[in-house]
This record gives sequence, C-alpha cells and structure tokens, in this order.
Amino acid sequence: MIYHIALRQDWEDATETGIYVCASLESQGFIHCSTADQVARVANNIFKETTGLKMLQITEETLEFPLRYEQGEDLPELFPHVYGPINLEAVTQVIDFDPDDNGLYIFPEEFAHPKFWQETSLKYLTLEQWESLCDGCARCCLYKIQDIDTDELFYTNVACRFLEAETCRCTDYIHRHDIMPTCIILTPRNLAEIDWMPETCAYRLLNEGKPLRWWHPLNSHGPDSVRAAGISICGKYLPEEQADMDHLENYIVEDLQ
Repeated sequence: MIYHIALRQDWEDATETGIYVCASLESQGFIHCSTADQVARVANNIFKETTGLKMLQITEETLEFPLRYEQGEDLPELFPHVYGPINLEAVTQVIDFDPDDNGLYIFPEEFAHPKFWQETSLKYLTLEQWESLCDGCARCCLYKIQDIDTDELFYTNVACRFLEAETCRCTDYIHRHDIMPTCIILTPRNLAEIDWMPETCAYRLLNEGKPLRWWHPLNSHGPDSVRAAGISICGKYLPEEQADMDHLENYIVEDLQ
C-alpha cells in the first residue's frame, strides 16, 4: 500500500470525474505519494498549516499509470511517484486526515492494522463478517439476460419485486430464496461458480484477490458512500411490476450511472 495526502477539494472533484489529479501532476508530471513510514513526516513538513486534508490509501497493483520509486528533493530516500491520474479503483480507503491535539500528524491507526477481510480467507469468515461484505448496492437484484450462444451477460434496469425502493434492501431477506427461487444465496462454496456478480461486488473482488473499493461501507464507515459513488441502483431501476417481463431485452442497460 502507498498513501497520498490530498486537499479536500481535489478529492471531491475526483469523486465527480472518476479520476484523481492534483497540482503536482501538471507542474511536475507526477503525483507525490508516500509509504506508511513516510506519511507523518511528509504531513508535518509540508502540510502543517493546511486544514481539510484527506488521506488516500492506494493499492499499487491496480494503478493504471506507472509508479516509480524515486529520490525526493534534497532527501536520500525513495518516494513513490504516480506518473498520471490515479484511477479510483486503486483507492481502497479515504479518511479525513487531521493533526492530533499537539498539532502533529501521525499515521492513522485505522491504516496500521489489517482488516478482517485482508487477513482472513472468505471461507473462514464468521456469518456476521460475511454479511457485512455486502455493500447494499442491490445490483444483484436486477434481472439479467444471457445469450445462449455466446454466454454474454446483459444487465437490465428491472429489479426484483421484493426490493424495497427507499432502502434498496430485500423486504424479506431471510426467506429470499423461498419467495424467489431464482435468488441464489451466495456462499464461499458457490462464489467461484457465479459469473453474474457485478465487477464492483465485494465478494467478487475478494475472491479475485482484489481490494475493496474506497466507497465500500467497511472502508467509508457508512452506507451513504455507496450512493455518492453512483454504485447503488436506488432511484435508477424499474420495479418488476412496471415492466413487461416477457420482453426484458427492451430494458437492457450498459451503465446505471
């Protein structure tokens, strides 16, 4: 993991555009980042009088632009530099970054220790941990169509009749398979066999060895980020009772943004 200290406005702009940029990218050709050991020193040297900071936790492997470790100006150690915008898929967590009571920045405690999903295999999670991985986007509640010749999967904007509009939650989650037999109960055992989960789904990401996205409630510490990031289908879908279920092909969508 590497880290970047961002101005609040730069991060808010990134959530609108889908990519993160800052002034140094234009002036120097790269975005300054730090390792965990470097963050506090950088913050106290450069941002001591600055307020409204954010800290971005970034997974190096998912960056779309080159990452190079290079010597900092007047410093012997190597710092990570990203030579291009940071794609938000590489950002795994974002927190407010404020100084302590002494006015000093320290490395955030929440970044110091691995989370349960980072150190425990999916098959060994408790039921509570497993359920908490659901981000509540409800994309799995959308009807899908699969081409019998090519196996290509298409999403529609029509959602199951048991989806509650305001919360985007199942109205009878405990009995979901009984009331809707086509609703598959996801488990660590059948996860690898299911190819229709959305690319943003936490279960799919972790099963593929990828990190959770920054907007996931376990990272953002609240459900509102899922809607703010445009991932939730709330307000974007058509209830089943309002659709012509014999012609679902008329409701195919490429993107629910």
